[in-house]
Amino acid sequence: MTDLTIEADEFGRTLEELFGRLQLGIQSNIEEPVEQALTVGEKAWKAYARAVLSKSYSRGGWGKKRTVYTKSGRRSRATHWYGKTIKTGKYARSIRHHLTSRGMLAEGEVGSPSMPGLPHLLEKGHGYYHADPHVHIAPAAEEAFRNVERGVERVVERAINDA
Repeated sequence: MTDLTIEADEFGRTLEELFGRLQLGIQSNIEEPVEQALTVGEKAWKAYARAVLSKSYSRGGWGKKRTVYTKSGRRSRATHWYGKTIKTGKYARSIRHHLTSRGMLAEGEVGSPSMPGLPHLLEKGHGYYHADPHVHIAPAAEEAFRNVERGVERVVERAINDA
């Protein structure tokens, strides 16, 4: 091992150059893992929303007693709803992601732009008709966070190796 003498100014310049190359390598490649994580988050959110909330229900009209004949021919007086049958899935289809980049920061957002208050009400529940919470956003967010963490680690490792 040889003794090497470096002046402070030269050492500082070398470090600045090294960190500049590192920053440039990260900055030019950071959007890709963030975009991938947003896509994973969106798909997971949609899948969890369909799994937790997939039902059909009737809307409109009032319940009336009417005679119903079953397959076995028995008669019963049951309450039936007259109205429109609604199939769910509109909420899950409304979920989108959006990526915004600002220099070193790549930011993204996943949400439902056409139904902005509904995700919170579904996730946390509400007291209007005492609706129970349907947890579907938190697991999707965890998947997206794990994905972006792995992607950013790969980008930083690649930038360090290239610098």
